[in-house]
Amino acid sequence: MLENQEKALRRERWMTTMMWIYIVILTTILLTGSGLLMFHKVEGTFMAITAVFWFLFGAVFLGIHIVNKSRFEIIKEIKGVELRLAALEERLAGRAGTAEGSST
Repeated sequence: MLENQEKALRRERWMTTMMWIYIVILTTILLTGSGLLMFHKVEGTFMAITAVFWFLFGAVFLGIHIVNKSRFEIIKEIKGVELRLAALEERLAGRAGTAEGSST
């Protein structure tokens, strides 16, 4: 289960990186075009607003990726604790079994 989630997280990281690069380039082009078209107030303003929209869109997807990554790391830690707890329970059950066998 953890391996599948780790593969999905790697795929998501790659997609997020590619999308972030695309959005930064797109935003840069739109803001540059906005600056060049500022003598046409409506077109320049529209391009600037569009650039901000795309930048926020990319930031939301980056935030979603960070939350998913943190969630995976927490699940991984919890599974590690569960495995250590199961091993400790087995060890304690083994000691209890030998203590009962030697006292009778």
